[in-house]
Amino acid sequence: MAYDGLESACAMLKERIKHVAAMHGGIIPTIDGMILVTSLNRGLYDFFQFYLHISFTKCCYENRVHLELM
Repeated sequence: MAYDGLESACAMLKERIKHVAAMHGGIIPTIDGMILVTSLNRGLYDFFQFYLHISFTKCCYENRVHLELM
């Protein structure tokens, strides 16, 4: 499922949003929206870290070093 592509991921996100909204009468409360976005961000972070072998910590550090050398 992780490698099904952007279209599949967007469809899954829309499905989850509809499910959360349906639980609250069609409107997602702010706290639920924040939890949803935080969970999505964490999932994306984990995906990049583990499946694509990209370290954001290393990337941020290297960008800072590069900026300081300019």
